[in-house]
Amino acid sequence: MKKLNCILILLLLCVLTLSAQSWDQILSDYAIIDIEPYSGGYWLATQSNGALRYDSQTDQWYRYNKSNGIMTQNDNINDMKIMGGKVWFATNYGIYTCSTNGSNWQHKLLPPGDYFSNWVRAFDANNEYVFIAGFTGLYTYSFQSSTFTAHDISLPENYQTSYTNSIFATDSVVWIGTDDGVFRYDTSKPLSDETSRVYYSKSSGINTNSDIVMCRSLYANNEGLFLGLDEYTPATNPSYCLGGLFSFDGTNWTKHDQSTGLPADGIHFIQEYNNKIYAGLFHYIDGVNFNGAGMLVMDLQDMSWQVLDASNWHIGNDAVRSYFCTETDTLVGTDVGLFTNLGSLPDLKPYDMPEWFSLSSLGDGEVEIHIDQVHLADTYELYISQDGLNFSDTLEISATRDTISSLTLDKMYYVMVAGKNEFGSGPKCKDILTVWIGAEKNDILLIQGFDKDEIGNSYDFCGTHGKHIVNAGYGFDAISDEVLTETTIDINDYDMIDWICGVDRDNMSPENKQLIIDYLEAGGNLFISGSQIIDGVTGVNTDAEFYNGYLKASWKKSDTGIYAVNSVVSGIFNGIEDLEFDDGTYTYDVARPDGFKPLDGAESCMLYAAKDSASYGSAALQYTGTFGASVNEAKLIYMGFPLECIISDSLQDAVIRCILDYFEFNVTLTGVKEIDIPNNMTLEQNYPNPFNPQTAIS
Repeated sequence: MKKLNCILILLLLCVLTLSAQSWDQILSDYAIIDIEPYSGGYWLATQSNGALRYDSQTDQWYRYNKSNGIMTQNDNINDMKIMGGKVWFATNYGIYTCSTNGSNWQHKLLPPGDYFSNWVRAFDANNEYVFIAGFTGLYTYSFQSSTFTAHDISLPENYQTSYTNSIFATDSVVWIGTDDGVFRYDTSKPLSDETSRVYYSKSSGINTNSDIVMCRSLYANNEGLFLGLDEYTPATNPSYCLGGLFSFDGTNWTKHDQSTGLPADGIHFIQEYNNKIYAGLFHYIDGVNFNGAGMLVMDLQDMSWQVLDASNWHIGNDAVRSYFCTETDTLVGTDVGLFTNLGSLPDLKPYDMPEWFSLSSLGDGEVEIHIDQVHLADTYELYISQDGLNFSDTLEISATRDTISSLTLDKMYYVMVAGKNEFGSGPKCKDILTVWIGAEKNDILLIQGFDKDEIGNSYDFCGTHGKHIVNAGYGFDAISDEVLTETTIDINDYDMIDWICGVDRDNMSPENKQLIIDYLEAGGNLFISGSQIIDGVTGVNTDAEFYNGYLKASWKKSDTGIYAVNSVVSGIFNGIEDLEFDDGTYTYDVARPDGFKPLDGAESCMLYAAKDSASYGSAALQYTGTFGASVNEAKLIYMGFPLECIISDSLQDAVIRCILDYFEFNVTLTGVKEIDIPNNMTLEQNYPNPFNPQTAIS
């Protein structure tokens, strides 16, 4: 390598071009410590908020961290690389990996699995192994066997060499940075062979102005090695490591630090592009916190250099933590977000969808909407439709709770919601809720509880239930079941609750069960329909007390396997013709219909067709009476399959009218045949008696 020279005109032109670019600052909520391109866009690692992925096909950002359940243990990322076809993340508690498209996340722990062993600082890979620098030493991961192995490469007389913190790997040579010096490992020999490693430190030419050589970053090319040191100076040992950038040509070390003109001695990263070295500079303030000092650009042809900082670089920020560059695109990661000249790269729209919302009519054409708060959203976009298909009408509101007064009376509206900021709208809430706009408040509340990602779940079944309620002459409000414990809506204000469970076994959370208990004990009218409710209560949560006492049922079959039911003559659906519900042909497959035995005065009102109720139980029950210790009379209809899956719009309508009639709403029954019910029944003596093998009873 050539001796450090003055700045050449060529490098000045390069720097001036870079500094004069038009920069956009995006992702301002994040400290970007690493940038990795992949075929579909970019992966970004943040210091304390997990990872971000930009998908160039969808033009969207995606977030992966602890708050959304991806990085379950720790989302403080220390290093990120794409190795072996996966994205690898080094964190303060283990390693996370995923596919480059953001799927198939896994959490890997290094042996023996304790905290300090899994404080992973950095890694790199060749064709055979991932080399992992950890707080307690060096590890390798074999691509062939998918196993981790711990290696002791520390020097007995120098305990700092047991702390590894930087790696640069090729197929033939691996450079391993420690808290005091660097090892050169020859991969033609096993790591256990001491002759495979050469150790470089102060005694072998790394002439620092401090006690030890704390390696923070490494980069090697055909010309040699670049070693970036820390600048860690705690008050207890002010000369602990004064840092700097060192280059090694195989024989000699060359130092670049404050004594040679650099503004700081700490080196965050070292990268090469277009025969130039780029290094992020910093210096510590108090041994913990640090200030950025710009980015070093060094020309490898003559070792001339320049520092880009706030005084000569239009990004206006010195805290440079990562860098990526091509002929057309430049991305600069800083402590205050990402700077880029890539015009097509959007800023961060809200990346989370609202988990829930609610719609409640206030009367006189006004509707209150309450929306789950979305990170990064300044406002909220409402998408409104009168047919559930065309959501071309939009309305923007500035708060998570607001009142809408621009809707037409005596109309049913479908609504979708999304968070929004100046850079655009984020993903929409899955639920599509519906509300009736009337002159008075509505007496019926629909609860959208079908949250399971199931083929055929359109999340809009409030519209299906709601239109039949409107056909019968009544209005309704709607709410996501997740908001029941968040909203100011009191379900006890409603004369009827229609709880839409679909095929979702997770409806009956402890909070939701308590709401049902309180509502029924207060004297409410509950209609609940869906399959797998048995599984969600008696199977997963094992709460027979709730199932027996408040759904008035005991388990018979958690999957009847039958898609046809008959009404019971003495029940509320008497006169409705035999029903069939969906096996996946029309709406969605009603997997595992519930079969149950009515308890404590509850009566069967539907049976599974051609099946013995003693074995298969009932398909629906009705109950009028008290619940728990309450003296208030309440009413319950529990259907073991979803109403919206009944095959026939007119039969769905007839069922809803029968339910409303049972709950004492004033409705006209349709689709119900008049059937004469006998006034009494008599059984005659069987003949012959005794008998063998058969007898007859009149």
